[in-house]
Amino acid sequence: MLTDKPMILVGDGNNIVSIVHSMDVARWLRLALERDGKEGTFNVISFAVKIGKFIEKLAEKMDIENPYGKVPFQIAYTFATLDEFLSSNPKITRFHVKALTSNRIISCEKAERLLGYKPIFDVERTVKVLLDGIIRIGRKG
Repeated sequence: MLTDKPMILVGDGNNIVSIVHSMDVARWLRLALERDGKEGTFNVISFAVKIGKFIEKLAEKMDIENPYGKVPFQIAYTFATLDEFLSSNPKITRFHVKALTSNRIISCEKAERLLGYKPIFDVERTVKVLLDGIIRIGRKG
């Protein structure tokens, strides 16, 4: 097991986030450079997923319990407000609460259409590569 600390989910876990793996960025960059950057700027993602599902998959692969509790937005935001004003080093800020509970959906349709970009990383593959890297770093440390 990589950690003994339980994970806590802020919000209901249904917000959608766009995740990108560095190998997909490298593949996209190669495609863009082959076109000499003539098509302009692009967004690039590997996949979009509900944050609760992503955390559930991480917990499963790390062999730790799923988040044992969900903290509603209003409670987390109130705690963060108090923590910001009462602590010189807050554990969580209002910005963190908003970021953890907001939808962040990015479209890479332009890169798909103009460059032929197709991401190769999905939730399963990304989690596997992420945890393999964490384990490898842990063995070196």
